[in-house]
Amino acid sequence: MGLLRRRLPTHGFSAMSDAAPTPSEAPPALKQFVVRAGDLYSLPAVAMKVLELTGSPKVDVRALKECIENDPALTSRILRVVNSSLFGLPREICDLNQALALLGIKPLKLLVLGFSLPGNMLSGVEAAVLGRYWRRALTRAVAARELSDVLWRRDGDEAFIAGLLLDVGVLVLVRDLGEPYVRFLDRVYAERRSLAELERGSLGFTHVQLSAGLLRGWNLPETIVGAIGASENPDAIAALAEREQRLAAVVRLADLLTSVLVDRRATALDELMDYVRRQHGWSAGQVTGLVSELEAKVSQLADVLSLSLPGGASYIEVLSQAQCQLASTAASVVPDVVRADRAREGASRYASDGFDELYEQTLSLTDAMQAFLSEGGGAKPSSPSNAVQPRRAHAARSNVRPTLGPSQHTHVAASPALEGRLAAAVAACRASREPLSALFVAIDRLGEIAFALGPKNLPKAAELVAAVCRKVDHPAVECLPSGDGVWAVLLADCDRNQAVALASQIAATVQRLAQSRGDEAWSNLSASVGVATVALPPRNFPVSALVEKASRCLYAAQASGGNCVKSIEIY
Repeated sequence: MGLLRRRLPTHGFSAMSDAAPTPSEAPPALKQFVVRAGDLYSLPAVAMKVLELTGSPKVDVRALKECIENDPALTSRILRVVNSSLFGLPREICDLNQALALLGIKPLKLLVLGFSLPGNMLSGVEAAVLGRYWRRALTRAVAARELSDVLWRRDGDEAFIAGLLLDVGVLVLVRDLGEPYVRFLDRVYAERRSLAELERGSLGFTHVQLSAGLLRGWNLPETIVGAIGASENPDAIAALAEREQRLAAVVRLADLLTSVLVDRRATALDELMDYVRRQHGWSAGQVTGLVSELEAKVSQLADVLSLSLPGGASYIEVLSQAQCQLASTAASVVPDVVRADRAREGASRYASDGFDELYEQTLSLTDAMQAFLSEGGGAKPSSPSNAVQPRRAHAARSNVRPTLGPSQHTHVAASPALEGRLAAAVAACRASREPLSALFVAIDRLGEIAFALGPKNLPKAAELVAAVCRKVDHPAVECLPSGDGVWAVLLADCDRNQAVALASQIAATVQRLAQSRGDEAWSNLSASVGVATVALPPRNFPVSALVEKASRCLYAAQASGGNCVKSIEIY
């Protein structure tokens, strides 16, 4: 699931293993994207004027009404929305005077801002991409409003707008990075993976962080911006004041529910259910009841906004499938260590063999981002068809691919020492007709671990992992450092099954030794392992193949949440 089950007493969420950095730690690339997005995409004039008018201590209601009426399309959209069942007003509203009287200035202001996206941000985006964007945005917005009402008994106006605007960063990335990001999105959703987790690995930041930065630049209410910015990180939610904490928690729950219902990512349901059970005493039946009302309201909202949403299974069917999948997963857990290792090895084969396409899309996206930043992002937003294309100069690229993006800094370096030892091992195993396995062992989330442990303890953590690698229970083992927080373990006369079992022991031992220290800073230390095996090295077998395949598997293991093993066999 990519989650570390550490309880947070203030709000009860499980901390994500790759939590987003705080604003003060924002990556330089994110800052550049926010600045450029602010230059390229600005709020429409009506929205800017609404912000100006409502920013005064005493709001001029007449001037506000006249300002909004200058945009008939926006006025019509707002009236259709407030007359929908979502708001449940006692009578139909025919004009903005009635809207102001019944809704109040703040809800009306939020609706104006929520439905005033820059036109150049939406134009030229493929219909399929836009349809998916609106399906996710409307589902999250309606879910946030409902959750705010039923769980906290608070009006959900701010929650609705925060849910609606959470994915604005997706539109920016689609416009600025073009086809590489679109292909990346398609692959992530097809494989039902965590988008935020893989964005951090390839971009160094997430679209939600970009959304928060852009919305802050537009001077949207800080309560909404802060809730969006904190929603990915349970620790950040806990640090907020009570009101902001509640709003951020609502947004997070709504996003988890959207991940289940729209993205069909069943693992998100586990965190959602864990929270609502412990904090509000909800049962699975109550969640089902909420979902049964959700789809009708999303459909109605899409109709009044004249939006065409992609079809698919009903939300109740999707929820039922997710519940069955989680139940099946829980029932398959076996306490016996040997059977657990075998299950892990089988899953590793499946995941690593099927990960290639997503891995390629991730590399392509990283290239596209680097090209965009190095070329200044252009003077104006381009359509996806004309967006910056990735620089895929394979001939100039090293044979060793980067195993994680800029946020993680895990890198397997094909040093002369490693290449030399691999060449010798390949020759020896070919002569004796024995299999050879290469294990790349890496500290997960190295940047976060370095920050948590501090400069004095980081070398101790590295030595702990190195010591575990050196003590692998195999008669022919070599261990070489290979980049920051990475070790290469060479195992002669070791087939894939044996290698996976030994790799699993390494990961389990690192975690056990770290947790035995009884220090919270150490408790998150874990290691992932990528395994590549050649059953019988042929003549002229390139050592770079072992490095590349093991590196790819290490990437897959860390992208799966860490403390994991992925393997592949080279034939």
